Amino acid sequence: PIGSDQNKANVLAALQRIHAGGFHASCRRDKHGVVIPYEATNGGGYTLEALLGITPNGKSEPDYLGWEIKGHSSNRVTLMTPEPNGGFYGERGAKEFVERYGHDVNNGGMYFTGGHKVGVLCKSTGMTLEVSGFDPAAQKVLDVSGAVRLVDSDGNNAASWAFAELLTHWNRKHAFAAYVRYTPQKLPIAYRYDTPVLMGEHTNFNKYLHALCSGAIIFDPGSKVSNARTSLSKVKARSQFRINTKNLGLLYQKLSAESIVP
Repeated sequence: PIGSDQNKANVLAALQRIHAGGFHASCRRDKHGVVIPYEATNGGGYTLEALLGITPNGKSEPDYLGWEIKGHSSNRVTLMTPEPNGGFYGERGAKEFVERYGHDVNNGGMYFTGGHKVGVLCKSTGMTLEVSGFDPAAQKVLDVSGAVRLVDSDGNNAASWAFAELLTHWNRKHAFAAYVRYTPQKLPIAYRYDTPVLMGEHTNFNKYLHALCSGAIIFDPGSKVSNARTSLSKVKARSQFRINTKNLGLLYQKLSAESIVP
């Protein structure tokens, strides 16, 4: 059963075997579940999933035995990457959003980046993250039709995430989560998965919104459009919410550091 002590023990046993293996060559599983080499430098999470037998997918389900597995190489962890379903972004899509609100980079590309905290103006984008329908003091949702919104300098809703969408994603996928730090090796590209593992048990959407309103969770996008404003443009959407590992305790009823040393 999800959340059982046996499942937790099995997750830790699997991570223990991976830790004991030292550095693992960068890889991922394709859509058929076949392990293939992965040559980009962001393969720490993919490699860990491959070692656990996980095939990447976009489903809002836990990764392994009812646990979400989060690999990270620094203290900042990506919690989830939901695309906005409202505002200008929801209506027009990532490409037009970045072309309207992003900044120019070399070779005709455009990026939309910047750390956004609730109630604080982000200088790099001129936008402010807001949460409507939630009382941070009482840690309670007041309006189920509320949303997390990114508001531009003119007060327009540039992008928003409805509570209903975020709640389903968060509660289903993150009720139990293992945060696994890894050390990368450059040549050849490989990863070692370190001890201890942070195991978060039992969360809810109110805890998530409270951490967001307190500034512990930030919206830290990395969306890019190559050959912007041309017929050859290509978009890479990356709408990520991140947290420092020291604040993970805000999200769970229980957070423990578990050794995976054999």
